[in-house]
Amino acid sequence: MFRYGNYDNKYSAPEFDLHLGVTYWVHMDWDGFRNFVDNEIIHVAPADTIDVCLANTGRGIPLISLSELYPLPYSPYQPTTPLDFSDRLNFGMKATFIRYANDPYGRSWFNDRVIDNSKSISTPTAIEDDSKEYKLQKQVLSTAITSLDASSPLVIDVSTRNDYEYLVHLHFFDFEKHPQNQQRSMEINFTDIIRQSVTLNYKQLHTIKATIPEGSYSISITSSPGSGLHPMINVYEIYRALPQPKSPTYERDVDAMWKIKDAYNILRISWQGDPCTPEEYRWEGVICNYSESIPRIISLDTSSSKLGGDIVTYFSSLMMLASLDLSNNQLTGEIPQFLAKLPKLKVLNLTGNNLKGSIPKALREKSSTGLTLSLDGNPGLCQTGSSKTTTKKFIVPLAASVAASMATLVILIYISLVLYERRRKKQKVLLLKKAGDLKSKNQVFCQDEILSITSNFESVIGEGGFGKVYLGRLKDGTQVAVKLLSKSSQQGFKEFESEAKLLSIVFHRNLVSLVGYCDDGDMRALIYEYMAKGNLRHQLSGLLSPVFPISLQLSHKGTLSRPNFFFFWVDFPDNSEGFESVSKNACKDALQFSCTT
Repeated sequence: MFRYGNYDNKYSAPEFDLHLGVTYWVHMDWDGFRNFVDNEIIHVAPADTIDVCLANTGRGIPLISLSELYPLPYSPYQPTTPLDFSDRLNFGMKATFIRYANDPYGRSWFNDRVIDNSKSISTPTAIEDDSKEYKLQKQVLSTAITSLDASSPLVIDVSTRNDYEYLVHLHFFDFEKHPQNQQRSMEINFTDIIRQSVTLNYKQLHTIKATIPEGSYSISITSSPGSGLHPMINVYEIYRALPQPKSPTYERDVDAMWKIKDAYNILRISWQGDPCTPEEYRWEGVICNYSESIPRIISLDTSSSKLGGDIVTYFSSLMMLASLDLSNNQLTGEIPQFLAKLPKLKVLNLTGNNLKGSIPKALREKSSTGLTLSLDGNPGLCQTGSSKTTTKKFIVPLAASVAASMATLVILIYISLVLYERRRKKQKVLLLKKAGDLKSKNQVFCQDEILSITSNFESVIGEGGFGKVYLGRLKDGTQVAVKLLSKSSQQGFKEFESEAKLLSIVFHRNLVSLVGYCDDGDMRALIYEYMAKGNLRHQLSGLLSPVFPISLQLSHKGTLSRPNFFFFWVDFPDNSEGFESVSKNACKDALQFSCTT
């Protein structure tokens, strides 16, 4: 029901189009701003939901006052297409409009027509007939009209539009008693095109149905020869059969689009009703193929729509999708494998998100055979790695905590000594600045990149509890040391992770810098800056003599279960003095933790 009450002080009711799903229903218009319009429709729903769409046509904002839904489990109307209510007359009743609260079909009844050559008749006797499947109210069947004389017909003009078919129901219920063996027989003519005859039994409902084609008609009801009784009618109903020029979108596509909308809380105003049909109200960012009998979605653009979280699996149901644009959102997680299984996909744009991990192998292979794949602007995404994924999460940098044990921690330390000239008999010994200015970038490397950096693990430069250390070279020529976690390592992934945690948060000129890491598939590796002058053992073995090792105990409140030690050394000239003072200064300069020499 629609009623305009001048809520906007414009004294002009809006005009808009009304759609039932993909079917155009009616153009809404008012004769005056205080009038109301009541529209009914009988529709067999193809799905669990029914969409009633108020389409803005630029003549005011659409409105609706009341919406009611009545189930018709055993509908006598049996529509093959939606049936729009056109007219319903209850002949003979005193009121011009009435609606009965206990009507299971929620029908409204009118008596606003004057039928020439007719008179009203009624009965005060309660009618016990339940009118079978039509469920007509007793009050409706207790009134009727008859002609003024038996030889005169009842003529009812029916005004219809020329571009629709109409379904007509004529209800007859003879509540008058007649002499024995006399029955009311009548001939029904629809403008001489359709002719039917009917003989009524006392207090038994009889209904005639007819479908009339396009045009204007008159219904003529006359007494059959020999009947001797006046023609009569109680009720008639007329419905307009709405054509359905377009089929709804493929059901799986519709279901997928609504789940995508709900998953990302997409608030685009056009994302209502059917995604493809009517075509002029197609969802924003959606392109459909209408060449087949059922529309299919072939392109989806949700770029710059503030989508967050993982790429949901509902996209996999859009099997005809040729183009998918998810760029410039806040999508996270890894690129899912199912995107490579979309058989028609030719364009995939994932730029400007926060995706991570590796590109699925199947997707990389598809990109070499016709798929245009755009991935720029995803800092954590490894664009050359394998499609394998790991079952453990390894994220660098991690939360600031100093946690490692002596048995599980191997720190490569390089200390160089620079001895400055003594000035005015005061000795100062300073630790050398680490060679180079390489800083930890915490880069993410893939398996393929590790293989390239190390030339397929060509040169071994060391070995420890984790595994072997290989010489490598980055693309810019910088030499690095690649520590590869062996599958047979007794220290395992947890200790490997602990080392990465520490080096990602502790930075000092006397500690080796962590360049990056690889956690791709079965490969786990740490990439350090390369120490050209050797490792700690070389330094302590006398290559830089004399060497005084300093034990540096690190502790951090609430994070360590036992002390942890790092080793530094200081090289003194032969005539050095004040070892105690120098060692304390070196220890103090090393790290801001508790220091023991």
